[in-house]
Amino acid sequence: MIDQFKIIKKAAMDPFLLIPRQLAILSSIYVDGIHESVMVYAEKYNLSKPAVTRALDRLEECQLIERKVDREDRRKIIVTPTPQGQEYINNLMA
Repeated sequence: MIDQFKIIKKAAMDPFLLIPRQLAILSSIYVDGIHESVMVYAEKYNLSKPAVTRALDRLEECQLIERKVDREDRRKIIVTPTPQGQEYINNLMA
């Protein structure tokens, strides 16, 4: 099992200077495979939806994730990994 705290600790040397909230969401996407909408992350980490949206904005700005509209429910946004994000997580876990 991957230790999310190990990832967060290693990220202190992070070139993107991500904060723990952003790293927690990022690790959920890559390690736990959660590619859900804002509400799922808000509930999982006990955060407001605006706080999750800001974290996702930052992750997308760093090109570590992408957000796409769900084809089945156009009101829903799905968070997807990027190759750069996978490389970033792999480096943190190494």
